[in-house]
Amino acid sequence: MALLLRAVFGAEGILKRMMQKAAVTVSLRDVGIRDVRSMKTRALLRGLLNRHLETGEARSTLFKLLDGVNRSDMRVVDELIRKDRLFQHLVIPAEFPVASPFDGMRDFPMVPHDEVALDYIAFRIDQNKAEVCEAFNGLSELNRALATDDDARMANAIEYLMLRSGHSLALARKMAFIIGYAPKETLSYRLCLELVETYGINQKNFGVMAMIDSIGSDFNYLDLKYRFRKFATIARGAGISPKISYLCFSPIAFQEDDVRALVSASYDVSLVDAAIALLAHRDLGLIPDSVPISPAIEASWAAFGASLGDQFDYFDAKSGYGDTQAFRAAPAFLEDKRFRRLRAAFQPLYDIPALRSRAAFAADSFAACFFEGVARLDDLVPATAGRGDPLPDAFDTDKAEVLARSCGIVWVCERDPDFSQLTAASMALLMGSSFEIDRLLSTDTLRKAAGSATDPFVKLLLHTLLRAHSSATRDSYNFKEQFQTYVRQFHNGDILAFMESARTLSPEIISYFVELLDETMLSQMAFLMASSNLIYETRASLLEWYGNATNDEAPKENARQLRLDRKIAAVRGAINETRLNIDAVRFRQWIDQNKLSSFSNFIRQKAPNLPSLEELTDKSKYQSMILSEHRVPTTRALLAIIECYEQFCKNADFGIASFLGRRIRHGTLRGTLLTGIPEVSSSALPHGILAQYQSWTKEFSGSVNSLAARLHFIDKTSHKNGLISAEIDTPQKWQTCVVCLNAIFEQSQKDHGALSIPMQIEQYCWLIFEQELVNVQASISDARNRWGMLKLRHNPNDTEVIAFEKSVNLTLADQFNTVISWFKKPPNVSAIADLSHVIEVVLREACDEYPTFSPDIQFSGEEDLKLSGSNYSFVYDGLTIAVRNAAKHGTCPGRLAVGANVQPQGESKVLRLSVTSDVRAGDSPDVALRRMRDAGDVGAQDADIVEGLSGMRKLKKMVVDRRILDFELESEEEPRGKVSVVMRFPFEGVVE
Repeated sequence: MALLLRAVFGAEGILKRMMQKAAVTVSLRDVGIRDVRSMKTRALLRGLLNRHLETGEARSTLFKLLDGVNRSDMRVVDELIRKDRLFQHLVIPAEFPVASPFDGMRDFPMVPHDEVALDYIAFRIDQNKAEVCEAFNGLSELNRALATDDDARMANAIEYLMLRSGHSLALARKMAFIIGYAPKETLSYRLCLELVETYGINQKNFGVMAMIDSIGSDFNYLDLKYRFRKFATIARGAGISPKISYLCFSPIAFQEDDVRALVSASYDVSLVDAAIALLAHRDLGLIPDSVPISPAIEASWAAFGASLGDQFDYFDAKSGYGDTQAFRAAPAFLEDKRFRRLRAAFQPLYDIPALRSRAAFAADSFAACFFEGVARLDDLVPATAGRGDPLPDAFDTDKAEVLARSCGIVWVCERDPDFSQLTAASMALLMGSSFEIDRLLSTDTLRKAAGSATDPFVKLLLHTLLRAHSSATRDSYNFKEQFQTYVRQFHNGDILAFMESARTLSPEIISYFVELLDETMLSQMAFLMASSNLIYETRASLLEWYGNATNDEAPKENARQLRLDRKIAAVRGAINETRLNIDAVRFRQWIDQNKLSSFSNFIRQKAPNLPSLEELTDKSKYQSMILSEHRVPTTRALLAIIECYEQFCKNADFGIASFLGRRIRHGTLRGTLLTGIPEVSSSALPHGILAQYQSWTKEFSGSVNSLAARLHFIDKTSHKNGLISAEIDTPQKWQTCVVCLNAIFEQSQKDHGALSIPMQIEQYCWLIFEQELVNVQASISDARNRWGMLKLRHNPNDTEVIAFEKSVNLTLADQFNTVISWFKKPPNVSAIADLSHVIEVVLREACDEYPTFSPDIQFSGEEDLKLSGSNYSFVYDGLTIAVRNAAKHGTCPGRLAVGANVQPQGESKVLRLSVTSDVRAGDSPDVALRRMRDAGDVGAQDADIVEGLSGMRKLKKMVVDRRILDFELESEEEPRGKVSVVMRFPFEGVVE
C-alpha cells in the first residue's frame, strides 16, 4: 500500500513539470493586450501586469475583468493570462490538479461571468480534449473494474488516473463509492481510504466529509443535507469545500442560472469535473445543444456512459432500499443515463419541505416523466411483492422500492393530497413500503391530506403522521380525538387490541403509536383512561407488547421500571410540589429512546477526545463542529447532551417548563406574593395613608405581573425578555458539559455499557441549570428590593401606621423567601427511592402471592439509605428473588432479616444486601442450600427475573447482565436453621 501511494504521489513532480512546460508554451499566433476590443478589459489587464499587487487586490481585479469580459474577447484574455510571460505571477489553478484541490480557495480562478461561462468552459475542454478524453478513458476503466468487482483492476485504474489526469471530484466520488460498498480488507478499499485521508477528511474538510457521507449509507441523508444547508454553496468566490458540499447534495441543477453556476463550480475543482457536469446536463436537456463539443469528446463520453454495463449488483434489492442507495451513489456515476435520470427525477422530491426548491419542483419534468401514469395515491399502492429495481426508468408499482414510492407520494400530494380513495389495507401497504413521509410532506399538506380521508383508519394514520411532524396544539388535539374515537369504535377501547390490528396491517407503522402514546398523551385521553393508575399500566403494557413484538428488551425494561416507580410512589406518597422538580423517570426514558444511541461510538473510543473550552466558545469553531457531528463521536455525544438539556428545561410534559407552568401560568406566584397583604377596604387607616397604600398595592400588583412575565425561558417570539436560558451559552455551562462527557466516558468503562448515561445526564443538567437559578434568585431579590417593600409617608409617632407597615413588610419577606425557595436545586437531583420503600413494595407483592407469608421483619445496617438512578430497580429485582424464595420455601408466617451496608471498593462503593430466612421444619439449611446451588448450576441462559425458573438462575442472569456484581449463599444451623442470600450491587445513591 505504501509503495502504491509513493508511486501515485511520486508522479506529482513529472506531472507538475509537464504543466509548467505547457504554461510557458508560446501559442501559434502571438497575441497582445491590443487584440482585446473592450477598452475596459484592456485597462484591467494592464492593471494585472503590476507584480507588486497584493494577492487580494490582484484577485479582485481579475474578478472584475472576468465579470465584464465579452464572448469575443474571452479567448484572447485566456491566451494572454495563461501563456504570456508578463502574467506569470498570476498562479492560475491547474485544470488537472496534481495536488489536492479539495480545500481552501483558488487565488485566481479563471471562471468568467454566467453568460460566457459555458462557452468558455467548452472552449477549455476543446483546448484540452486529449487530456479530457484520457481522463474519461481512465474513469471508464475504473467503472468496468467496479462492474466486474475486480479489486486489483480497480486499484490499477485509480493509480492510472492519478498518474495521468491528477485529482478530480469525479475520481473522489468513485472512491467514496468504493469506501461505502467494497469490503474493508480489499486493496481498493484501503487505497481509497488512504487517498481520501490525504484530502483532509480527518482534518475536518467538510466538503470531502459531505462527499463521503452523502454517497455512503451510514448516515441519514436528510439529516446530513439539513446539517450542511448553511455551509454548502456554489456562490462565486466561495471556498472549494462549501462548493463540493453543494455539488454532493445537488449534483443536478434544473434552472439555467443554476446550471451555469454548477458547471462553473465544477470547473473550480478540475476541467474533468466541468466536462462531466456540462455533458451530463446537456444530455438531460438542461444545456442547449449549441454549446460546442468536439467529436472526440463526444465519442469518449459515449464510451464512458456505457462503461458500467447492464449489470451493477452493488445495491440490495431484497431490502427494498436499493433505489435509495442508487440515488445516493448517483453523483459518482452521472455519466450513466440510468443514474442521471434517477437522480434528476428524485432530487427535487427527496428533501425536507423547508429546503425543497419550489421553482425546481415546478420546473422539473423528470419527475413527471418518471411518474407518468401516476395520478392518484392508489396508483402507488404495491399490488404484488416482486423483486425491486434499484435503477428504474419509470415507476412500476410492482417493482418500485422504498424511495421511488416515497417520492411518488410527495409527487402526488404536492399537487392534490387526496386520500379519499385509500382503504385501511391499502394505506397500511403504502405506508409500510415508504419511509420518512412525515418529514417529506409539509404540515399544511398533511393537514389537507387528513381532511380528505374517508376511511377512519386512513384518517387516524394521517393524524398520527401529522402529530409526529408537528407539535402544534391543534394537531395534538386532532390526533387524540381521532385515536380515541377509532379505538372505542373498532376495538372496544382496548389500545393493545388496536396495536395488534395495526401490526397485522403493517408492522412498520406501529412505532409511531408507541412513541406518541406516552403517559402525558394517555393522560389526555379521558375516554380511554378510567383512572390515573390505568394510564401508567397502559403505557407499561404497551411497552411490554412492543418489546415482544420487536424482540427488543429495552421497551420491556422500561415497562418494568415504570411499574416499579409507580409502586414506590404509592408507598412513599405524593411528590412534593413546593420545590423545583422534573419528571425524572420520563426524562430518562426520553433520553433512552431518543438520544442513547448518540453515545454508542463515544463510549467505545479508547479515549474521550474532549474538545477544549476555546473550541466550544468560539462560534466559528463551534459551527464547524456541528458539521462534523455525524462523524465525530465526541461531537455527536456533546450535541446530544445539549439537546437533552433543552428538553430538561423546555419540555412541557416532564421538564422545568412544567413546573414553571404550575407556578406561573396557574397564578401560584401571584397568589403567593399577594397572600396576607391586607385589602384596602379592610384597612382602618387614615385617609391619606390609605390613599398611599392603595397606590402601592396597585403598583405592587402590576410589578408582580411583570416579574411573572419574566420567569420564563427566553424565547425569540413569545418570551424575549425571559430570565432563564435553555441554551449552553456561557463558558461555565460548556465546562460542565465537558465534565459530563468525561464522567459518562469513565463510568461507561466501569459499567461496560451505557446503563448509567440517562441518570448522569440528568444530574449534570441540574448542575447546568443551577447556574440559571442563581440569576433567577438574584432577580427575585432585586424585585423585592425595588418594589417588594411598603414605605409609607407618616408621622414618626403614628404607632398604628408603623405597626401596619411592619406587618406588611414581614409578610412580604416571608412570601418572597417562599418564592425564592421554589428556585433552588432539590437536594437529590435524580430519581430517589428509599431502600425501606423498595423493601415494603417487595414484601407487599410476596404477601399477595403467598397469603400465609407475613414475616416479622428485622432490619440491620444503614437505615436511611437512598438509592438513585436505575440502581434501585436492580435492588428490587434481587430482593424480589430472595424474598419470594423465602415465602415459597421458608417458614410461614416466618421471620426475615434484611441487612444493608455500603462498603468502599476502590474509587467506587458497593451496596451489600443480605436476606436471611428460617427453613421449614424438617428441612436442613445445608440441604436447602444444595438444592438452590443445583438449580443454579443449569446456568443463566433464558432465565427470567419476573416469573418462572429458578431464583438462583435469575441471580446468575443478573450477574451476566451486570445488574449485580455477585452473590453468595450461606447457611446457619444454630440456634435454628437459616438460609441467607447475600448480594452485592454497584452503589449509586446517598446515605443520610
